[in-house]
Amino acid sequence: MSELVAMKVGKGTLTPLDADAGQKLRALGLGLGQTIHIVVRDKRSVAMHRYLHAIAKICADNISDLEGMDAHDVIKRVQIEGDICCKVIMARLIPGMPEIPIRMPESISFKNMEEEKFRKLVGRFCDHIAQKYWPDLDAETIEKMAGVMPDLK
Repeated sequence: MSELVAMKVGKGTLTPLDADAGQKLRALGLGLGQTIHIVVRDKRSVAMHRYLHAIAKICADNISDLEGMDAHDVIKRVQIEGDICCKVIMARLIPGMPEIPIRMPESISFKNMEEEKFRKLVGRFCDHIAQKYWPDLDAETIEKMAGVMPDLK
């Protein structure tokens, strides 16, 4: 059993952040007094997550090599191209040929990536776009294209 549930810290307690979080807990079927183990992490910024997707959408709408892709696919492609938060695995794609290294982009989901690493990914994403697709722009200019950068607190 593994579920990401947003919780609010009280004096010696954790309570569901909202109705959605409460529903997720009920769906787990936990019994009163049952002992469970939790992993505590800082919350990820929803605004920052949306911000990266907005930048990726702008890229899909304005870069011919990315035309027709949705924001998620743009993010994954740029992760692979720029070797941004990727694992390398060896794979044999053609029988009888040697294995070759393949980049596998890490998940950027709230469950799988901490906020600090995600923020670094956003910066590297914009750097890569500037270097490969928009050499007349810098990463900061690309970041501004998506509107005001979210509050990073």
